[in-house]
Amino acid sequence: MADDKPAPAKKEEKKPEKKPSGDGKSEKKPKKPYQMWKLYEVKGDKLVRKNKFSPKAGEGYFMANHKDRLTCGKTYYMEKKDSPETPSTDKAADKAPSDKAPEEAKK
Repeated sequence: MADDKPAPAKKEEKKPEKKPSGDGKSEKKPKKPYQMWKLYEVKGDKLVRKNKFSPKAGEGYFMANHKDRLTCGKTYYMEKKDSPETPSTDKAADKAPSDKAPEEAKK
C-alpha cells in the first residue's frame, strides 16, 4: 500500500483518417437520359418540331429554349427573344402629380 499513486490516464487512441476513395475526385452522378420525345409533337400523321434547330450546328441540333433566349449547347450560339414591352416604361411620368391636384389644394 505504499504505492498509492493514481493510475496513469489512458490515452485515447487516434482513429486513422478516412481518405476518399479513388484519386481524390468526387464520384460522378449518372447522367439523365436525353428526353428526345419532349422535342417533338405529333399532329395528325406528321411530327412537328417544338424547338428551333441551331443555324451554326445544323439540322439535328436543337436550340435550348430559355426564358429570355435560345442557345445551342454545341456551338454556344445564342439568340435573344423579343421581350414584351411593359405598358408604361416612363416611371417618372407615373410619379409626377397630376395638374388637377395642385389646383384643388389652392382652393
